[in-house]
Amino acid sequence: MLRVSFRRRVAFVATAVALTAACSEESLRLNQTGPPPAPPLAGVDPGAVEFVSPYAFEAGQDTMPCRMHYDFAAPLDDVDCTFQAVDGTREWKMLCPAHKYLPVEDDLTFNESGVLIAETTTDAPPPIGTGATAKIGLGSLNDPPCTVLQMNDAGQPTRAHCQLADSRLPDGTPVLGDRIVTRGYDDRGRFSFQASIEAATYIVDSEVHVIYDDAAGRRDIENVFFPGHTLSIRDTRSDVFDAELRLATRTIVLSGIQTVYAYGYDDMGRVTTLSADISGDPKTQTSYSAQRSFDCH
Repeated sequence: MLRVSFRRRVAFVATAVALTAACSEESLRLNQTGPPPAPPLAGVDPGAVEFVSPYAFEAGQDTMPCRMHYDFAAPLDDVDCTFQAVDGTREWKMLCPAHKYLPVEDDLTFNESGVLIAETTTDAPPPIGTGATAKIGLGSLNDPPCTVLQMNDAGQPTRAHCQLADSRLPDGTPVLGDRIVTRGYDDRGRFSFQASIEAATYIVDSEVHVIYDDAAGRRDIENVFFPGHTLSIRDTRSDVFDAELRLATRTIVLSGIQTVYAYGYDDMGRVTTLSADISGDPKTQTSYSAQRSFDCH
């Protein structure tokens, strides 16, 4: 750039020389040949920290498949599941035959941006499963039972008062539902910390820490329940992204059971392959590779 300016604008020779003298050869070398900074990773939705569905892909969810073929490790049977759109809604259903590791029905609800916000699963009936139904979704401090007390300049909630039902731990320790939740964000405005504290006793019942490594394309989440207590539980999630910032692998550890998910994409950015390796518990250890089909006509 300086040489071009010298040739075209003789009047600026003195300025060019002064700028060159002010910069070391090392600085020039880094400026000219150094790699561009890695693009920043997307921030974690704080309401999704505990929402770890394998179908909560962070890319490619705008187009759902019509069929999913699960290839389980022996001796488990393979399974074919179908996906159906619920007319007039943003809801999809995955229907599967009775299987030890899959729900017979999985209802997936998306918002206007195509993000999975709620999931309701129905287990296989006995003797294969329990037949139980479980629902989980995104949480928000802006809705009851929480009331936002403070926000930062970006409008993100930093402190809230939540009134939940009291409960007890297995050892009889009471957990008071009246609590204060505080949140922190990094210099890019991404969620990075949360603490939930009993309002009456100041006992911390949970902490969340999120670390973003933009250069490595990695995002780590640690969720600790009742830190410092004899019944402390530590769950973690590590997300690794590819060069196009698509989720490549997700490692989840829940109650000591580790599951590693890997995602493959087609040219349209749709998830075509989902593989899972479940370990950490000899009773549940298995693996599968699921192929997603988009043309079932």
